[in-house]
Amino acid sequence: MYESRSQYRKLVEKQVKTLESELGYKVRQGQTDFFPRCMTTGKYDLHSLGFIPGVGNSIYFSSVFNEWRCRVCDFKMCA
Repeated sequence: MYESRSQYRKLVEKQVKTLESELGYKVRQGQTDFFPRCMTTGKYDLHSLGFIPGVGNSIYFSSVFNEWRCRVCDFKMCA
């Protein structure tokens, strides 16, 4: 991540609008949802990069990969 926190939030706001358009419903911080890539559920982290304490799996937007990702997918890639 090379952008500032405010730049990241603006980027995520734009990506959330696109995601909501694709899903057909609103996405909110902390909302539990199904992540199709790894077939698991997680909670949306729209404020940081998926490191919410106490949350098993976070769904977040990666500005490095320019895509929605989740912690389970990240761990599988490292394994």
